[in-house]
Amino acid sequence: VKTWRIVMIFNHSGFKVVRIKLGQLLLAMGGFLSVDIIILAVWTSSSPQKFVRTVTRENRFGVPEVSVGECSSESSVVFFGIMLVYHLLVLGYGNKLAYESRTVNTSFQESQYIALCMVSNLQVLMLGIPMIAALSDSPSTSYFVRAGIIFLNDLSVVSFLFVPKLLCWADVPGWRETDGMAAGKTVGTAGTSTTNSVSVTPAAK
Repeated sequence: VKTWRIVMIFNHSGFKVVRIKLGQLLLAMGGFLSVDIIILAVWTSSSPQKFVRTVTRENRFGVPEVSVGECSSESSVVFFGIMLVYHLLVLGYGNKLAYESRTVNTSFQESQYIALCMVSNLQVLMLGIPMIAALSDSPSTSYFVRAGIIFLNDLSVVSFLFVPKLLCWADVPGWRETDGMAAGKTVGTAGTSTTNSVSVTPAAK
């Protein structure tokens, strides 16, 4: 939602003042979150997860030797597919916003790093989901893969978003110039006989 606000402000053409308040951002965040809550609530109420134990091996007397227990529901594949499609759509929209704000100075937005997060998340999803499906019969291996997917996904997001901020805050030599945080952003009004431009620069540290 922060990137959406940057796109609405910096890519706006004309003389109309664009005001996007914090309440609008919180409302947008609540809207995205409410979709997840609704899907999970419907899933839980209509097809709750139940613990089922399946015998995978018996001895010659018919006594179970190996069994696998897991939580499952009749409509788990359907609801999981809905969740997957929704998150892929949100991921794609986030990439679109990051691309549209790519020309805005990094002092005002971090589309470069958000784009890296999006690409990293997409790679983890594209590689992790087939691995989970292929290893569904091996609980210990499947658990390790799922834990690894969550760890890599969250680590990449935190690293790409906060490490640059920490480097800037620590005033690492050469970082501001490399990252473009010392440069100004020129905002113009095109489509008029004369172009009025305002140089917007971040406040000095």
